[in-house]
Amino acid sequence: MLHERRPELVYASISGFGQGRPALAGYDQIAQGTSGLMSITGEPKGPPTKVGVPVGDLVAGMFTAHAILAALLERSRTGVGRYVDVALNDGLLAMLTYQAGRYFATGESPGRDGNHHATVAPYGTFATRDGHLNLAIGSDEQYRRFCEALQAPELVADPRFATNAQRQGARASLVVEIERRLTRRTTGEWLARMEAAGIPAGPILDLASVRRPGGRRARHAGGGRPPGGGADQPGGRAVEAGRLLGADSHGPAPARPAHVRGADRGAGLLLRAGGRSAAGLIGGGIRPPMGLTATAEIDRTRSAANGTGA
Repeated sequence: MLHERRPELVYASISGFGQGRPALAGYDQIAQGTSGLMSITGEPKGPPTKVGVPVGDLVAGMFTAHAILAALLERSRTGVGRYVDVALNDGLLAMLTYQAGRYFATGESPGRDGNHHATVAPYGTFATRDGHLNLAIGSDEQYRRFCEALQAPELVADPRFATNAQRQGARASLVVEIERRLTRRTTGEWLARMEAAGIPAGPILDLASVRRPGGRRARHAGGGRPPGGGADQPGGRAVEAGRLLGADSHGPAPARPAHVRGADRGAGLLLRAGGRSAAGLIGGGIRPPMGLTATAEIDRTRSAANGTGA
């Protein structure tokens, strides 16, 4: 066992459903179905729908990174590492939040609500004269101000919509009443009105609009160029950390040194392990468990800086 040979090793594995459970392939599409996520995603009368990005893969990677950092912190205090086992299915189950809470509170599986909130109304996507906008009316006071901005005081006085519980119960009728008024003006006009009234509202942008100057709500939605040049890459940074160790945090990720590229070929994600690489451990007959495996180790003496190990 790795732990017996190197008790300080922090070792992480990502699989679909946990080690020793290979019956289902560990792909994001499969895990989105088995976790229940697809059952609550999509239109009420439509089919179960997957999220537009591989959220199971992404969540598993983030949970693994957090767990590795926690294990490294623990090891700095105890000298002992840990084996971290993360599954896509488990990660998605952990993300179900209030939908799981609804099930445990009522014993009934939540259904699909499309682009509308399951427990708050009006809270979702609404048609305008030239497109759609998102509204997030989270309180009775916000609803009153929203109706003022909508120039629809009758919707405040309507007893069907007096409280959030009543609005939720009559959501279909409420959506019809709201869209009847929103379709009189453009999305841009309504966004200006909502902003002036302090009502949470936003546009629905495609990726070209997100990247267009003046259309970016994300701080770094423009992506960047990969090391060595090439076309701009999509996406943006989730965290703004400023300047770190004198490096420009606004530039692209640095290219890996040649010796690192060679060392981790066929050995997964590799950081040096006390002067002895994980590739060396594996080459010596110590095999990782099944699943996509990442071996992460940072030696306190920084022996890797001396070029020891594979």
